[in-house]
Amino acid sequence: MKHIFPLAMQEKNNLTSLNLNNSMQSIVWFNGPSVKQFYNIPPQECEIGCNFILDHRKVHHVCCYDKPTMDIIDKKEKAKEVTYWTRKIFAKEGQWNIIKHIDPHFKQIKDMNLHAKRLKQLLRLPNHCSGTLALIVAYMLGAEKLYLLGCDWTITNASVYDEQYKWRRFQPIKHNAEKIALITKLSDLMELTIVHTNHKRPFGPKVKWITPAEFAEGHNINMAQE
Repeated sequence: MKHIFPLAMQEKNNLTSLNLNNSMQSIVWFNGPSVKQFYNIPPQECEIGCNFILDHRKVHHVCCYDKPTMDIIDKKEKAKEVTYWTRKIFAKEGQWNIIKHIDPHFKQIKDMNLHAKRLKQLLRLPNHCSGTLALIVAYMLGAEKLYLLGCDWTITNASVYDEQYKWRRFQPIKHNAEKIALITKLSDLMELTIVHTNHKRPFGPKVKWITPAEFAEGHNINMAQE
């Protein structure tokens, strides 16, 4: 079943119309400061965000790696149309799912056995975080084209939600060799495009880069904020 955003949400964005099933098939939302400029883009077929993304953007999937963050989310009324994902040790039946079974949102998966094998390989890579879980969920769903927004790895460790991470005494380093290896691996399995002004980062030769201006122009988006 395809996810469809309510018409009221599409009207609220007040942006240029877009063919939602054209080339911007899937979006993963990271929480680096650069993400703020994208919050009002038109809704897409499948959107996956991290931690407190619902404070700013309606998405179909929310990924959370840290238990304190999950506890805060659990105190809020969960959106029924959103699927929540975490790691195995924190899973709660009917509330927090683990990335275990293939759930092909996109029907173009041709070889389910190969897809499942590759998914297991991704999950074996160490040092995950909410962001890498979101990327793996996108692969699990069968996304072939993916735009990554708000990825400020190697530039800053800041998050738009730092004020909500009250248990942290410092900003953790967002990237490491294992996480970069995961992005490199994913770029072998899907068309992965990072939208950012800084393209000089070691994420592998197959990762595509475009600027926010190119992103907006290519998809006929008015990036002006409300």
